[in-house]
This record gives sequence, structure tokens and C-alpha cells, in this order.
Amino acid sequence: MNRRLFCVKGILCPLLFIAVATAQQPINLQGTITNAANQQPISGALVWAKANNKAVMASTKGAFHLSLLRPDTLIISAHRFQTQYQFIRPTTTTPKITIALQPIQPLGVGSSLPPIRLPQVWQQHPTTIHPVTNPATTVATTTTNSLLLSSLAPKSIILDFFATWCTACIQSLPKLDSLQRIYNQQLQIILVTHESPQVIANFFQRHPQLPIQHLRFACNDSLLSQLFPHRFIPHVVWVGATGTINAITDGAAISATAVQQWLSNKTIHLPTKADKVHYNRQLSLSQNLSPDSLLQATISATTLTKRILGLGSLEGIYRNNQSVRVSYINRPLLVLYQKYFQFPNNRVLLQVNNPERFTQYDADTKAWEANNLFCYEATAPASTPDSILLKNMVTTLNQSLGFQATMQVRNMPVWLLKTRTTSLHDSLPLLAAMPDSAAHSQLMYTLQQQPIEQLLQLLNATKIPTNLAPIILNESGIQQPISIQIPKWALGNIEALQAALAPYGLALVPALRSIPVFVLSQTDSSAASSADSLSSPSK
Repeated sequence: MNRRLFCVKGILCPLLFIAVATAQQPINLQGTITNAANQQPISGALVWAKANNKAVMASTKGAFHLSLLRPDTLIISAHRFQTQYQFIRPTTTTPKITIALQPIQPLGVGSSLPPIRLPQVWQQHPTTIHPVTNPATTVATTTTNSLLLSSLAPKSIILDFFATWCTACIQSLPKLDSLQRIYNQQLQIILVTHESPQVIANFFQRHPQLPIQHLRFACNDSLLSQLFPHRFIPHVVWVGATGTINAITDGAAISATAVQQWLSNKTIHLPTKADKVHYNRQLSLSQNLSPDSLLQATISATTLTKRILGLGSLEGIYRNNQSVRVSYINRPLLVLYQKYFQFPNNRVLLQVNNPERFTQYDADTKAWEANNLFCYEATAPASTPDSILLKNMVTTLNQSLGFQATMQVRNMPVWLLKTRTTSLHDSLPLLAAMPDSAAHSQLMYTLQQQPIEQLLQLLNATKIPTNLAPIILNESGIQQPISIQIPKWALGNIEALQAALAPYGLALVPALRSIPVFVLSQTDSSAASSADSLSSPSK
């Protein structure tokens, strides 16, 4: 018996090999492909006679017909189905067969990984061009080969679902490459992607600074994504040395400590990442989730809940002929208020108990998200304008959580962007264009001949609304376009920004100014406490 994977238009499918007996005359093969679970026909399955170089697609009734000029092995493939081994030896020239395919069942923690061959595993290798005359000169060469996962035994395996557009995936590459280098004898990390080897190769050619020489990439995947369904990546599967799935987590769970403990103890206990793969953003929360799931976290009559695991962060306003629905899923509270008030991220004044709970999320991101992400949904007649929907959301948040939210003009500490020279003309030569490069672009924000307002937007930028970021105003008097580079890591750090701005004849000067800010104040501490005590719903 033989079992392989076959690629049909980028879809990896399990294959069924059916041996057709040697014959002296043409074989007219008729067959039907069915679902073994319910005996219903499977349409669209591909039947390929390899030696005859013939392929046909099964009809909507699962039927197919092949006229073979020579003995052959048939290869049967169907998306979302795995095959049963079935060998036939026809004794007539018009054999009829029925092939029953088993639906692919998702695997969970405690399941065993079945035998799987990955047909396109891409890897980059550093190669020395002149090992004798110039051993320091290397180029990156690549290979693409098939890989039978069971051949990696007794290594443990980490399957990390990946895409070149996923920022979190890219940021984790140095960590993963380092772990693979350190634990190479015990561990194999494989980045699983639906993208082709060429797409992966082109991406890393454009980003040669990313360390990936110890990693492998399983390309054009569809089988593993069916065995481990998910909505969001990174999505990480921890497979033990015996082939047992020990954990399914997000990318943040991978750390040197966790990997060492896992490899030493042969087991690991981590929170399971359970994406709600069937969530439909066109439907409301009440339609997507069970009543019990919503009930345990509902704050008020409108759908207002704490974080819902497995949904990621989603938002939108959806309209049809009858109604309009506003939906914000797993968003920080200040972001919800910002949808209505439209304040800049750093124009926030918090007059509430424990204000750090709204902004200090870096210390323990998971704990912060559990307590400070909210879901809000409301439905109204189709004629309701967006402004009314968002105003109603603010009213619900205020009443349910015990807050008052307003825009006010306050005298606030700020930093003023000024020129350091007495004459503006003297500072202009320092505002010359700086050279750009691939290395610079990874570390620097570059403005080329842009208005000074673009620099102010950059200096005031933060990821989410916060009261901790400095407020920077422009009193430089500069009218002409400028060219400048600012280190990415310097944003939000006044001392670092001072050093970055100094070569251009610019400085930040502390001052007080009356400016409009978003003010969140406490009106009912009991309401806020009850919101803190809510648990996140799960389905």
C-alpha cells in the first residue's frame, strides 16, 4: 500500500491508490465516489490515471468514466476527505467500482498525528561561495523537498501556521529560528503556510535580515489546516515525540522556558487556543453564539460582554434593507469611546479608579485582554445614521460601566516642537534628505519632502488610546516640506526623540497648553466593579 499527497490547483489532498490489474486490452473503468459517513456522492473529486496521463473530474453524482489504454494505478483525491485503502483487480474490460472516502476530522489535544507527507517543504541554506579564498562570503540557496513527518521521530514537532502578511508571524521568526538552532537534536519547527514556495522565497529575498536558516516551511498547505482548523494566526500545534498532540496554542505561548520544559518532561500544559472557526461576521453575536454563552457575560439589554475567546478583533457597521447593526468584537474600552468622539490616541485624561487598567497592557497582555476587551452589538432600523448608533453605544457603556465620557478643553502638559537656532534659515541645511536603505527601513520612519504636519502625526502616534503617551504640538514655524528619519523605537520616549531631532535643528520643549482632550470620569464604582467581575463567554 502506498499513501501520498496530491496537489490540485494549490490544494493538498490525501490520495487513494487503486491498482488496476494488468490487461491485454483497453479497460473501460466506470466508478462512483461517495462519502463513507453518509453514502452520499462526492462531486468534484479528481481521478487521475498516472501512466495513461488521463484525468477526469467526478460529476455532481460522484460518477466518473475512464478509458485506459494500459494497466495503471488510479489516484483519487477530494478536498476535505481522506481515503480508505481499496485495491481492485478487475477481471473484465468494463469494471465498475465504488470508492468510499472518509471525511477529514479535526484533531485536538490528546489525538495522534496520522502519517502525513508534506510534498513541498521549503528551506533556505547559507552557502559559502569561496570557502578557501573568502570563507566569510555566503549566499542563500533554497531547496524544496517532500517530508514525511514520521521520519522526524524521535524529535518533537512544532507546527506553526504562518503567512507573509502576518505581522505577528514575522516578528516571531527570530525566536523560532533561535529555538530550532538550540534544540535541533530534539525538535523540528515547521512553518505551515498556504502560500507557494515561490511566494515564500520572494518574501525572504526582500527581507534578507530575517533569520530563517534553521527553519522549514511547509508550502501550499490545505491538509494540515483542515486537521487543525483556525481563524487566526499564529496557530501553533505541539506534537510530542510519540506523535501525540500535546497542546494547541497561539504564538505567544512559544518561549525558551516552555520549550525546554516540554522537551524535558515530554508533556506540557498550556491554555488551548480554540478559534470559533464557524463565526459569521454577517450574523449577530446572539446568532453566532449559544444563549448560555452570551448570558454568562451579558452586561445590559444590548449585547455588551467582556472578551470572547476565539474571535480575534472585529468591527464594522452592517446594513441591509431592513436594519443596521453596529458590531465591535474584542476591542479596548477606550477604542469604543473613540469611535464616537474621534479623539487622537494621546489626548486622553482618565479620572477613574485604577486608570492603569485601561492602558498598561504590555506587562501581561493576556491578563489585560481578559479584563479590558469588550464586545458591543446593537441593531436598529436601517434609516438610523451611524452617529446615532455610536452615540447609543456611548450611552450604554456609560450606564452599564459607571462612567461619564466627554470632550473638554483642559490645560494639559505638552511638548512643543521648536527649532533650536535663532534663525529658521540657519536650520534648513540640517533638514536635508537622508539616504534610504533596506536596513534603515526596518529601523527608521522616513519622511521625504513631507509637510511638518506629517512629522507631528508620527511623533504623536500610539497603538491604542492612552493617557501615558506625550502630547506634542508644533510651534516650530516651519512652512516648507522636510525630510527626516526617526528611529521607530524612539516614539513615545522624549529623551530618545530629543536625540533623534537634534541633528535636524529641532527640539521638544515642555509647556502647558489648553487643548481638547477626551475625559473619562467615574460616576458609579459599583457598576465598574460588577463589570470587572464578569467572565468572558465561551461557546
